[in-house]
Amino acid sequence: MNQPLHHRTWVGVTLGFITGVADILLIRSLGVEMRIAGIDATLGVMLFFAMSFAMFGAVISVLLARRAQISMQGRVIAAQYDELQIAQQALVEAQTLAVIGRMASGVAHEVRNPLGVIKASASLIRDDLDPVSDSFEAATFICEEVDQLDHFVAELLDFARPVELEMTRVEVADLFERLERQLAMELEHVELDAQIASDARLVRVDEAVISRALLGLAQNALAAMEGEGRLLFRSWRRPAGEVILAIADSGPGVPNHERERVFEPFFTTKASGTGLGLAMAQKIARAHGGGLELFDGRGAGVDGAGACFGVVLENLEV
Repeated sequence: MNQPLHHRTWVGVTLGFITGVADILLIRSLGVEMRIAGIDATLGVMLFFAMSFAMFGAVISVLLARRAQISMQGRVIAAQYDELQIAQQALVEAQTLAVIGRMASGVAHEVRNPLGVIKASASLIRDDLDPVSDSFEAATFICEEVDQLDHFVAELLDFARPVELEMTRVEVADLFERLERQLAMELEHVELDAQIASDARLVRVDEAVISRALLGLAQNALAAMEGEGRLLFRSWRRPAGEVILAIADSGPGVPNHERERVFEPFFTTKASGTGLGLAMAQKIARAHGGGLELFDGRGAGVDGAGACFGVVLENLEV
């Protein structure tokens, strides 16, 4: 805590006064006499020097105190600016989610019913067609595309819905084992490994919800590797205490020009992607009080090549 200004000033005055007196005594000890018109002026000169140094010390003390206050105010302003940016970002995201929610509700109402009619009609037509005909193939294609659109609407509704959590203590090993079971059909040509740090074995999360985020990250990793390569489940703890639950792959990684956009809703580089996978994982991570990050040099490939996305969990008491 900074000392009061008047206290600092008196310290400067005292030190200045003592310095002035010491200088005069030093000069006198060297045999220098101070006379004016033959009269010994040592005491007067001593007082003049002492008062001058005292005033100089007071000025320096005030300047140093003002500098410290300005520095402290600068830190406060910087912290407030950071908080304001975070609040603005949260406001923008909340407004975006509200817009998406209204849009999703409208889409669900206006699109899902017609999609159901289209699929039912295409299925009826297909039942009367020769399975080897082009018309049968076209009707099948219609049904598949309707399913794809319905899946997108479902993802949109799910993304707009608030995340509700039931927090429990969970072993990280159990999360990774559950994830492996969910991906069993997709791991035929993938080398799978897990690395769990000794200080990151237990977390306090909603097991079902966090597993969903990890599953989405793992499926993205498998898509990036095109079903072949090395997949790594990893956990570690930062010095500040946060626990990271990460999915790393040996794929091509994330290009520099895409790094700032990968978490944006609807941003995707896949022809059939919805662009909500990473955005949803980030939403789940933030609901847990943390976030989602892309970690450089921690991929599952040679020398850390590939991508590594991790859910950052605050240091919650477990």
